Amino acid sequence: ENYQPSETAKNFIDICKNNKVEYLEPKRLKKMLSENQIIEKISGGDLTKGSCVSVALAYLANKAGFDVRDFRGGKSQYIFASESSYKMPNFSGVKVIKNYFKDNVRRITSDFLLDLKEAIVKNNGKEVLCIYAKHCSIIRLSKDQKLQYLELQEYDGWVDIHNQADFSKRFGRGGVNGIIIDADSLAKSKDLHAIIGYLNTEKGKELKGKNGNAK
Repeated sequence: ENYQPSETAKNFIDICKNNKVEYLEPKRLKKMLSENQIIEKISGGDLTKGSCVSVALAYLANKAGFDVRDFRGGKSQYIFASESSYKMPNFSGVKVIKNYFKDNVRRITSDFLLDLKEAIVKNNGKEVLCIYAKHCSIIRLSKDQKLQYLELQEYDGWVDIHNQADFSKRFGRGGVNGIIIDADSLAKSKDLHAIIGYLNTEKGKELKGKNGNAK
């Protein structure tokens, strides 16, 4: 397979190398895991400075068949938090449903919840990756059409978003600066597969535990 990283992925890899972030090659899963198995495997009380972006990518990597863990912390966590969220829309094969940075759109949060529902419906009911204000998470519509976000920095799993206050409590407040991405397209992106080794963490070395918390 003659895969060549996009310029965006190359730039991200260069940043990791220049900061001496160790690359831990992700192996293929011998057997695909169920969604619940993935959540149980990678979630936990976050003991890093905030791994919402990297743990969301670890979830997608496992869905794509890679044996990946997160909560490495340090420079890896910082680079994924500060760099990858703005680069992901330009990764190969990624379907961006809405990019508020690019479109220069600002909405209040209540409108954004409507946008989220519309985005998932537009995405044939499939999960989306949402970056908004201070947080990044996978979001879905439940069987009874309720918005839910995936909490991986605790052991909570899927959490209902009842209203604007619920959403703001977890994601932060303010005018929208955010991105909504088709999660499945990101999981399948060769660019994502090229960078996940920079977040991949050995089992038992993850900075997570009962004293950690969602950030």
